[in-house]
Amino acid sequence: KYRTDRGVTRPKLTKYGVGGSLLALLILLIWFPLLFFSFSSSFYQPNPSNEVNVEIKLGPYLPIYQMTAQDIDLVPFTSADLKALRDRIDSLNIETATKDSAYGFLRDFNRDDIQCVNLFATSVDLWEISQPVRDTVVNNLRSNVTVPVRFSYTIRRSPLDQDNSGDQATIVTGENTVGITANDKSIRNALIEILNGAMDSRTTINFTIVNLLPRFLHVKPKAKPEEIFAFKNSNFILKNFIDYLKSTFCILGFLNDYYANITMGLNSTKTVPNSTDVWWEMSEYGNKYSYTPSCAFSGQNYLSMIFFNDKVSPANISFLTRYGIIGLYTTFVVVVARLFRTILQTSRTIMFNELPNVERLWHLLRDIYLVRENNMLPFEEELFAKLVFLYRSPETLIRFTKPKSE
Repeated sequence: KYRTDRGVTRPKLTKYGVGGSLLALLILLIWFPLLFFSFSSSFYQPNPSNEVNVEIKLGPYLPIYQMTAQDIDLVPFTSADLKALRDRIDSLNIETATKDSAYGFLRDFNRDDIQCVNLFATSVDLWEISQPVRDTVVNNLRSNVTVPVRFSYTIRRSPLDQDNSGDQATIVTGENTVGITANDKSIRNALIEILNGAMDSRTTINFTIVNLLPRFLHVKPKAKPEEIFAFKNSNFILKNFIDYLKSTFCILGFLNDYYANITMGLNSTKTVPNSTDVWWEMSEYGNKYSYTPSCAFSGQNYLSMIFFNDKVSPANISFLTRYGIIGLYTTFVVVVARLFRTILQTSRTIMFNELPNVERLWHLLRDIYLVRENNMLPFEEELFAKLVFLYRSPETLIRFTKPKSE
């Protein structure tokens, strides 16, 4: 029966059923984004680099070193390498918060997400420099101007599929810059001798740029690669720890591991008489690392970097993970707010949904149906006009639907 008598208590099953359903729906809406992002990480796919281009520039001029690593030069971590890295962090005598930060960073990566980038130490191009540029560099080195040395890298990845290309950038770049200051007299003199010296003398000169090559990089899907601050913080704390102990024998952790010192110099062919072809060669052979994975090529003919590559979501759920948990919560709040506003906004529909007695209105609708079935179209039009008139006049509709007792 449509009409409900006034003052009649509704059944508890109805009240608790509706209230419990709404409460369960609210809990689901609050917990769904958290549960989704917790379980969706297990479906993420590795996103390793397939080509790495490296350049070393002296100031704003042409690069002195260029090399590309791909295919066999990009070697993934093994389970033993990852375990050795965790054991090395566990053995550090550092603060618990810093150690937990490093553990928390490693927890997001499997061995398939970490790879060694091995760069051949000899530049792929011959080195050529014009005389005006040579004079400019020499003048800068002889003055107190700081000459920057830029180690830049370009990382290329293959998109997993067409739909997922919006969630990752196929090319990301970054660089690390070290300045040759006025106090670096030995480096300045070595560079001046290389630029102005004779062929035999300048190919025997080497110099070292400290902290030029970042050995650990966090490679994100779209953003610029970042340094791993959990490892760098370990460096900072260890330096304070060593200063506190006043001991040069206590070399713990990644103190000499995060950045590599690069020794560089010119080389030329010895088999071709009177040849003027020269190229740059790099080396990190003099560094003493406390941790070197097996995927890094040994010897002084290679430079090694370690990439921690973030996973990417599959295409079928990328539209949910693209904007993160904050975006998903915002979407839920907007959708639920509009839904409840539509359901609970009864001011415009209360005059139609809360009619006192719909019996006469029901008879009118039934009459319209009957005349339509009997093809009495003029009568149908008149009855429909009466129905429209009722709904256009709230006062007439109230009188038309009054209970018979009134």
